[in-house]
Amino acid sequence: MLNEIGEQSSEVTLENAEIIDFKTAKQVNNDLIDISRALQELPMRTEVGKEIKDRFMEVVIYELQKLEDSKVVF
Repeated sequence: MLNEIGEQSSEVTLENAEIIDFKTAKQVNNDLIDISRALQELPMRTEVGKEIKDRFMEVVIYELQKLEDSKVVF
C-alpha cells in the first residue's frame, strides 16, 4: 500500500492534475489539517497502534500533496 502511494505521488503532473474549485480545496485542506493534528495528539500504547497511526499520517500527507498538485480554480 505504501509503495503504491509513493508511486502515485510521482505520477502527478500539471497535465493530469485534478481540477478543484477553491472552496472545496479549502474545505478539504482544513479537514486534512484537522485530521493530522488529531493524529499527532493521539497517544498509542502498542507498537501496532503506532504503526497504524503512522500509516494514517502517510495517507493524510499524500492527500495534502495531491491537493497541492491540483489545479485550483476560483
